[in-house]
Amino acid sequence: MDIALLESKIKSLPVDEQNLIYNQLLSLVSDLSIDISSIQAEQKSTESCHCPHCKSSNTKKIGFQYGVQRYCCKECGRNYRDTTGTFNAGMRKGKGEHMKIYMKHFLAGKSLRECAKQAEISLPTSFKWRHRILAALESSQNQVLLKGIIESDEMFFTYSQKGQRNLDREPRKRGKGMFEPKKRGISDDKVAVIISQDRKGSKHLKVATRGRISTNDLEQVLKDKITPESILCSDSHHSYIGFASKNNITHKTIKASAKELVKENKYHVQHVNQTGSELKKWMEQFNGVSTKYLQQYLNWFAIKKQIEKASIPLKSLILTICTSYEVMEILKNIPNLKYI
Repeated sequence: MDIALLESKIKSLPVDEQNLIYNQLLSLVSDLSIDISSIQAEQKSTESCHCPHCKSSNTKKIGFQYGVQRYCCKECGRNYRDTTGTFNAGMRKGKGEHMKIYMKHFLAGKSLRECAKQAEISLPTSFKWRHRILAALESSQNQVLLKGIIESDEMFFTYSQKGQRNLDREPRKRGKGMFEPKKRGISDDKVAVIISQDRKGSKHLKVATRGRISTNDLEQVLKDKITPESILCSDSHHSYIGFASKNNITHKTIKASAKELVKENKYHVQHVNQTGSELKKWMEQFNGVSTKYLQQYLNWFAIKKQIEKASIPLKSLILTICTSYEVMEILKNIPNLKYI
């Protein structure tokens, strides 16, 4: 079979037909036998059984529990299993098959209710599984490295405490009156998201802070994500100028206020603006996302775009989800994020 010819024919089809073929292939691949436990056990054996608590490799096997290998760390003295810290940690026996079905429909972009229906689980369980998988995808975002001409810009989401019982502010009401006081401009009511991407399509999306961004915020988000000799394109905000100067990065500023769209016929921020527009439209379907989970949804959006463009193999994505041992730590530390 000529794969290149088949690929060219698929690319010549309208986008909706390409998506239909993609979903059919996704269903076909996801129906194959995936033994999550075997994948995790194999990964543990290849990485010298690193302790998920202290990261030490000085460990030993101490038998099985419910058919799952157990280990003991000689450094911190804590016990753990192959599944400790993963997205399926603490999952009851027999739920593995439900999780396979759930992952299939989750990766196909189905809603919480549809995933719950297909996997025969409750809606709260569907919500919990979604965020465990999204937390597992964070490692994929952390490995993104941008090179060449890089565009970067910030966008803002309303700070949300959706789902929390004890608010640190007065509850918002729909249909604000004209006499109700409002905060103008960028305030602590907004959460800044830094969107960066290169011309090869690699994207990095990260929640930075509440309110206006600073040079230190960009330092924390982008310092290790840009390769040397890259060229950074952004607006003329002082934080980008300071970040580029501090890290000796060639910086091209696009002055939108002066109606400048392209500089030197190749430097612009149109790609990242398009990504921001797509992100905003995609987020609307969730009817407001709690700020504490915002980073997980950014991870989902980035991976979703990679899947659509077939730039990441499905098998690699499943391996990433199954072998992420920091899921429970990520979810546990959500209340300690600086913008919460």
